Amino acid sequence: MAEKKKKISLEEITENLDPDKINERIEMPHAEAHHKYKLDKIKVSDYSGFRDKIIDYVKHHHKETIGGELSEEDAFGKAQQILESELAPQGQRSGGFLRAYDMARKGKLDEIIKTLATSMESEQRANYVNNEFLKIDPQDFNAHVDFVNQYMDKYGSLLPAKFQKKSAEELAKSYQSLIQHHMGIVEGVKERTKKYEPVKKEEKKAA
Repeated sequence: MAEKKKKISLEEITENLDPDKINERIEMPHAEAHHKYKLDKIKVSDYSGFRDKIIDYVKHHHKETIGGELSEEDAFGKAQQILESELAPQGQRSGGFLRAYDMARKGKLDEIIKTLATSMESEQRANYVNNEFLKIDPQDFNAHVDFVNQYMDKYGSLLPAKFQKKSAEELAKSYQSLIQHHMGIVEGVKERTKKYEPVKKEEKKAA
């Protein structure tokens, strides 16, 4: 007896891709993890102190958002990879890790921690979006066309004009580009809502 194919709800995938829903589901736990972590100081005196802090933070953030414990080597590896990429001097692909160490020695450890937090959030958001889009059989072109039609009805106005002019069949053929653009839409909505930053108290007026 042939195994029944699991029926994928295109409507459910479309709803799951709502930018506000994604930001609420992904962003809030990451924001809470970031703000829950308290630094006793924002300057390190040596490499050992810098290394200990970035390992400790990545382990904390992972446990709060994903769950489970990261080993020291995995936490350091993730921190090193993020900082090397995110803080590399403009036009270069490396040098970010050394720059992060230098920043931490100059009293900017809080900026390093924020870089780790935002990058880990972005990674999970990208994984979430990619997972939703790729729930559809990559070899089922008709299903992709059906999904693109639903997707465009809901989110088409948020895409660049060149995408809006294309047919569902054309977009289904450039599916990976559609995924990348949707990630950009989600990031854009997040930036507009600015939920990630803690609310600043209004300055009291002088009496």
